Amino acid sequence: MVVEEPESGSVWSVPDGCGFCDTFHGRPEDLADWWKQWRVKHPTDGPVVRVADTTVYAFPRMSAAQIAERDARDAARERENALAEERLDRRKRFEHDAAQLRLVWIREHATRFNGGQLRKANTRLSLLVLTGTDGYSGLIASRRWDNDERVLDAYNALTTPLPVIEDGDVELYCEQNLTELHRRQNVEGAANRELLLILCAQMEAIIDHSTWADKDDITIAQAYYQALEDLGYPISDEENKALKGEYLPEDDEAE
Repeated sequence: MVVEEPESGSVWSVPDGCGFCDTFHGRPEDLADWWKQWRVKHPTDGPVVRVADTTVYAFPRMSAAQIAERDARDAARERENALAEERLDRRKRFEHDAAQLRLVWIREHATRFNGGQLRKANTRLSLLVLTGTDGYSGLIASRRWDNDERVLDAYNALTTPLPVIEDGDVELYCEQNLTELHRRQNVEGAANRELLLILCAQMEAIIDHSTWADKDDITIAQAYYQALEDLGYPISDEENKALKGEYLPEDDEAE
């Protein structure tokens, strides 16, 4: 048995070659019985004991087999963490590229849609934004804490930016921006187009890299892409793969 004097703040740190500790903080006369029972459970030579105030911390010495098993678990965890980081990086790169494709296409084509296309897209997207899908509850039930900022960023990427982008807290619905939004909406023949831009900005605010790793969240992206496709948006091969579950965890693949 090795008795250590614990350094300040390190009484719980696990010594090399040991497992997690058990503690005793009962009556002094019960310590011998507790120690005898503890040694039956942990017979390996060389346990480490620390005493702090009235508490005994007993760390069992691990056998060679236990150490090998622990090292294998640690190695497997490191591999899994590396794979998870790689998957996260892939999703982030994909969503960045896909968002640019969507934003640029909508910006370039927003003035070319006819009345029928706009009415159909606005009806679909209004219901989608407000009531969501089976996998997403929509704005009636919930919204992100940073929703206004994300909508403002997306709207400004879709069309001529609003006058106030940053003023302390970034806010879409400040007086100057609302005045400009209303002015644009009141231009003859522009109301449906402006509604489409606001709805698309809201959808862009909902979708991020994490969307593609969740089977339920993908339903909102699928519905959004369907509306864009109806407007003529050419869905890329990479986007189609993502919509079919390319970036889902292996145990949660889309059906």
